[in-house]
Parts: sequence; C-alpha cells; structure tokens
Amino acid sequence: VPAAYNDCWGQPWAYVARQLVAAFQPTRRRRFDAGGLSFFVADTRSTRTSVLTSQRQLFDPGTLADVQSWIAGLSTPGVLVLAQPFFQDAAGTLIAAGIDAKLADFGADYAQLLAALDARPQPIVILAGDVHYSRVASTQSTPPLVEVVASPIALLPGGLDPALDDAHDHGVASLTPTTNWKDDSPGFLLLEFGENAAGNPEMDVRQVVVDTQEVRPIHQIPLV
Repeated sequence: VPAAYNDCWGQPWAYVARQLVAAFQPTRRRRFDAGGLSFFVADTRSTRTSVLTSQRQLFDPGTLADVQSWIAGLSTPGVLVLAQPFFQDAAGTLIAAGIDAKLADFGADYAQLLAALDARPQPIVILAGDVHYSRVASTQSTPPLVEVVASPIALLPGGLDPALDDAHDHGVASLTPTTNWKDDSPGFLLLEFGENAAGNPEMDVRQVVVDTQEVRPIHQIPLV
C-alpha cells in the first residue's frame, strides 16, 4: 500500500489493476434486466480521482450520465450495485487521502447521484459492501429506497469488531435513512425477490451465519 502512494510505483500497479478489472470484472455490461427487475452495476472504484484533486470525480462522466438516465427511466423496481454504502458519512480529506474515501467524499458526483435517487420513479434497492459488517437501511419516502450492505471480509470469524455506524442524514429530508437492522456476526446475506400474497413485488433478506450455518430471517421489504 505505501508504494502505491508514490507515482513511480503507483502507476504500474494501477495499470495492472485496470487490466485485471477489465479481464475479471468488465463494466461494459453494467445494465441488465431479470425477473421483472432492472439492475445497474456502477463502477465507483477504478476510474475515480484522488480526493486531493480540485475536481473530484467518483465516476467517469459517461457512467454518471448512464446511472442518472437508468434511474429516471425505470419502469420496474431497480437494483443499484455500488462498491460502498451510499448512506455513509464522508471520511474527510485527511482519512480519505491516507486510507480510503467514502462515496460522500466526492461531493459533486455524490450530490448528482443523491438528486437522481431523490427523484426516482420506482423503488430502488442499493446493494453495497466494503464496511465489514451487514446492515439494512431505508428511507421513509415513497417509492421505497432500501440499502442492503454486506461485505466479504465479514465472513471471517474473529479479529474484526467494527463499529456499526448508523445511516446518516445527507441533507435531503426525503432521503433521511433509518437503520432497520445491523450485525457484525461473520456471515453473508441472501436476497430473494418475489411477490407477496397481493401480487406486489417484495424483497426477502436472510442472513447466513458462518459459524453455525444458521439462516436467520431479517426482513421482508415491500417494493411498491
């Protein structure tokens, strides 16, 4: 990691990393539909700028425009996949530059994404990771906006006891989130999309605990 802060070493690392992203996680198929849902996988990592630049960018301009267009054009519930939680405070320049930035550290792009989500025509589920715990948060507005967070490293028992930060208000009243459930047990989350008895779409969230292999019901969330 320290070597990556030096341009002499960091640029070769970046070159190889981007090749691997292109080989194993290509973003050219960002958008797809399945089972009455519309999915968009947004790359918020590989093209974002340093937080030390005067013009911070979370996305390349084309991706941001695509996300905005996708949200505005939804005719079915949408699932937006992000690398980090949307409902999370900015880390601040010092921490963002030295350790890692959060989505909210990229002010202009984050504000445009926030505005697009605030004007959503359909329910949206945000799927995110990175934070080493599991959480479900939602807003009180309609149509529903729900964020489900799970992180691969949360699968590992022991050694990690992260602070379970609450979802925060980012200044738009209609997007003020509430933490519905959170947990730092080693495990992962299963999501099942379907219909309730009335024929309306809903999402069922379950947690699989690694130590015991127990499957815990967490939430049934209407998407209407």
